[in-house]
Amino acid sequence: MLLLIHGGGWQGLNPVALQTEEKVSVVFRQNGYATLAVDYRRGAQGVKDVEGFYRMARQRVGPAVPICALGVSAGGQIALMLAVRYSDLACVVDFAGPTDLSALKRDPGGSKGYQLVTAAFARDQLGEFSPALQAHSIKAKLLLIYAQNDPLVPIAQGREMARADPRADLVVLPPGSATFVHTGVGAPISATGVSASAKAQAQLAEGRLLESVARAGPS
Repeated sequence: MLLLIHGGGWQGLNPVALQTEEKVSVVFRQNGYATLAVDYRRGAQGVKDVEGFYRMARQRVGPAVPICALGVSAGGQIALMLAVRYSDLACVVDFAGPTDLSALKRDPGGSKGYQLVTAAFARDQLGEFSPALQAHSIKAKLLLIYAQNDPLVPIAQGREMARADPRADLVVLPPGSATFVHTGVGAPISATGVSASAKAQAQLAEGRLLESVARAGPS
């Protein structure tokens, strides 16, 4: 089963983003995967909401079915937090999710992301909700996909997560003419997007990870 977690800066329920994930889920179901697209409330409460959906999914499919979480931006951070807190989560595909919330303040290009983080979480919660600081608890396989020129979540966030969990696979998308999370939006794509070929390779890596987890069955 795939748990699909949209982005949105942890700002609360987002029906439009949820609809986008529901459209994506159709493609996964056509490839034989059960899916659950979820919406969630603001900040820390939203993380708890997604944890509740995960527990519901686990109860629904039983202990033998692998569950992977696919998260976009804020959803990527939440997906990684699921891996921190649930050792039976099989894998995470993180698309440009912040991994060390406090570090956004000092990461080049991370000021906008830090503003979103501190608007959604209390400052004394940032460590608690930073998966890179708790990677020792992660059992899931991780695929981390980030744009080199991301204007909101710097590539340093992906690299920090990869250092914290050396088993993780980090894919860095160089600049190009394709859209990706946070990139190629609101300006000429040729100046702000990512490499189309690198994006395609990342999609193949995602497919290989999901297939490998499905073949392996229960952990």
